[in-house]
Amino acid sequence: MKKHLLIQSLVLALPVLGLTSMASANAINTPWRNIDVPVHRAMLSEDGRYFLELKSGIWNPSARLHDQVLNHDYQLKGLQKGNTFDLKTEDLEKSLQLKGELNSTVGNMSSQLSIDGWQKSIQFKPLIYIENRPTFNFKFYGNSAIQRVDVLERNTQQLKQTLVGFNAHPSQMQYIDLNFDGYFDLAFKQATLAEDATQQQYIYWMYQPKIGQFQRATHLEKLVGEPKIDAVQQQVSFGLQRFKVKNGLLHPLTD
Repeated sequence: MKKHLLIQSLVLALPVLGLTSMASANAINTPWRNIDVPVHRAMLSEDGRYFLELKSGIWNPSARLHDQVLNHDYQLKGLQKGNTFDLKTEDLEKSLQLKGELNSTVGNMSSQLSIDGWQKSIQFKPLIYIENRPTFNFKFYGNSAIQRVDVLERNTQQLKQTLVGFNAHPSQMQYIDLNFDGYFDLAFKQATLAEDATQQQYIYWMYQPKIGQFQRATHLEKLVGEPKIDAVQQQVSFGLQRFKVKNGLLHPLTD
């Protein structure tokens, strides 16, 4: 029988790590600025033909566009200005461009796809739609590493939660739905960087909609390598390890 990891159970079993006293949080008050927060969006066209995995929220976004009819992937790179995207393929055999306007709150994107002169309007929607999905801003604090994150409700800027008890590298924080429940989770590189990127350890905070907070998932931190999602296959990988996600369970896959 294959072993599996139950994300929800692992996280809910660790509530103490997600709750912090104001005294400990206030002791870490040196702000970190200019932290990249790439948002990994999994989207599906309304006609069901195209999957789009969009890495947004940074000046140089990238994307994977999967055509289910042709069973073909296009790797795109480009620019983001506000919520406007201009992405192009680097494939020399086929010229493809995707321009879009993202509604970052709802997660929909109105786009225009151009392939070798042929054009088509495409409406993308979240792969997993959550009505009134919470949206947040983040403030980062620490000395030589990120040691505290304030989670703010985006519209009101009200402090919803403070995360402490970890040391993360100040390069970026990934905002990514690791268990395909429609809610974004948090992933940080450990402060100590590995010489081999496939052996890099990460820190994970999973969003729990029942309590409206992020909770630390230390069991996931035993896995090494950058977390990546595959929207087409409903899979998540950590470095060289791949898992099928089904009902919150991570089932290891073997080649």
